[in-house]
Amino acid sequence: MSLSILMMALSCDDSEFETTEDNLGRYVAFTESSVSFQESSVTTTADGLSAVAGNTQSITIIRSSSDLSGALTVNMNVSVVFTSDTEFADAGDDASSTVVFSEDLSSITIPNGEASKTITITALNDNFSAGDKLITLSMTSVSESSYSLGQQQTRNVIDVTVIDDDCPIDLAGEFVGSYTLSEEFTAGTNEGRSFGFNNVTDLTADPESLAGTGAFLTANEDETAAGDDFWLPNTPIEFITCAGTVSFNENPLLLGFNVNDEQATFNLLSSSYSLGSITLVGNLGNVAGINFGEYTIELEKK
Repeated sequence: MSLSILMMALSCDDSEFETTEDNLGRYVAFTESSVSFQESSVTTTADGLSAVAGNTQSITIIRSSSDLSGALTVNMNVSVVFTSDTEFADAGDDASSTVVFSEDLSSITIPNGEASKTITITALNDNFSAGDKLITLSMTSVSESSYSLGQQQTRNVIDVTVIDDDCPIDLAGEFVGSYTLSEEFTAGTNEGRSFGFNNVTDLTADPESLAGTGAFLTANEDETAAGDDFWLPNTPIEFITCAGTVSFNENPLLLGFNVNDEQATFNLLSSSYSLGSITLVGNLGNVAGINFGEYTIELEKK
């Protein structure tokens, strides 16, 4: 055998040896080291209606497959905790009641003749913004001493994040009521000029809102010290809860002013809300032929 052929043969043998179980050793491992899934899932029933239920996630444990004779049992520690502070829980608090496992995960058995075992995690679908949950599964021991935990010391632990997709608000308790209204020009020739109004600005719930996040915003006419009037017609407003924003059916909005008895167009660019407070940011123009530029409306619950 020539030297070049011998070297090729040795090279092939080395490459094959690197990928054999003789080199890696027998192992048991998760197929992934981390995964995440949404708390809820939406399905469409046969009659066309939408149904919301707790979402599920599959987790698979595999073992090296050279010898599948005999069952293999893997013991694990299981931890389920909240990942952030909310009004419902603190980060690190036990959250095991928010998920259901298809079986007891403290001891999982891969059956005789099979190379894998799949378990299922089902999230509890609720209406509370309690934050994400972190499920950590850690292999602690295996019934056969010839097996190592993880493939080359990887994937012996898996982190599963349940993403909280609930952002409810208490519209009636936290937002419905009377507000004070103020405005400020934030750019242009009138930058820094602000107005405060004594008018009664009301937010009322929309009884036909199926999501419970629809309302009506009405600013009644009132005269300021400068002689300006401001009013906002009875305008539908929708709280977009997960984004923490509001939207209007019409954009731009029509705002009433007594400048030559004209209405202003307010082009809403962005919005935000917090408890009892709503901020609208946009451009104000077309008041008596004048375009005033960037403009902010602040609503504070009385």
